[in-house]
Amino acid sequence: MTTGIYHRSNGTFLSYEKVERSSPGLIYLHGLMSSKDSKKGAFLKETAENLGLSYLSFDFSGHGASWGEPKDIRISRCLQDALDMIEKFTTGPQILLGSSMGGWIALLAAMNLPTRIMGVVGLAAGPDFTKRLWEDVLTDDYRNRLKKGEVLGPSEETQGYCFTYDLFKDAESYLLLEKPISYEGPVLLFNGDKDTLVSQKIAFQIKEQLVSQDVEVRIIKGAGHSLSAPSELERIENAILYLLKRKEK
Repeated sequence: MTTGIYHRSNGTFLSYEKVERSSPGLIYLHGLMSSKDSKKGAFLKETAENLGLSYLSFDFSGHGASWGEPKDIRISRCLQDALDMIEKFTTGPQILLGSSMGGWIALLAAMNLPTRIMGVVGLAAGPDFTKRLWEDVLTDDYRNRLKKGEVLGPSEETQGYCFTYDLFKDAESYLLLEKPISYEGPVLLFNGDKDTLVSQKIAFQIKEQLVSQDVEVRIIKGAGHSLSAPSELERIENAILYLLKRKEK
C-alpha cells in the first residue's frame, strides 16, 4: 500500500492510497462530504487484495486530506480529480465504484475515458442531485441566501452537507439525466429501497439514459443510503466478480 499526496501545478493537491497489482484495477469514488477512508473504501481495498487486483482511492477536492474546504466542492473539480488520478496512477482497464456523488463522477469519467473503464458500479449513484435539491428541496429563503453568496453548512440544518451557489451553477454543465449517457460498457446500479437521499427511481433513470445495452438495476430490500451492511457489501463484491467474469469472456 502506498499513501501520498499528488501535487498539481495549480497549487491544489489530492490525498490518495494505491496498491499496484495486476489489472484490472478497482477505483473507489466516495460520496459528498465523505472520504476515501469510508467503510466501503476499506472493504473495497480488502476485496482488491483478496482478488489480487490493483486499487486506488483518493479524497476529492474539498474533502478529507485533499486541498480545499467543503465550500470549494464543485462537480467539475471532482471530475478533473478523477481523470487526473486515473491517468497518473493507473494502467490498463479499471472498474469504477462510485458512491452517491461518486456515482455521478464515475459515469462522467467513464464517458471521458471509455477505453480505460471496463465497468461501472453505482452505489446509490446520485447524478444531478444538485438539480433535484435546488428545484425540489431548498426553500426560496435558502435559494436566495445562496444567490447572495452565503455558504450553507455543514450543519445539522443541512444534514452535515455544505452548499454554495457556485456548486449548483457549476453542476449545470454536468447534468446527465436529460440526455443520453454515452458510455457503452457494463453498468451495475445498486439502490436501497429505504434510501431517503437518492431514490431508487434515479437508478432507473440512469438505466434509461445510458447508451449501453448492458445495464442492471439491483434494488436491495431494507437497505438505506450507505450500502455498507455486511450483506450489502457482499453484493458489491459479487458485482465486481461479475464484471471480472464478463471481461474473461
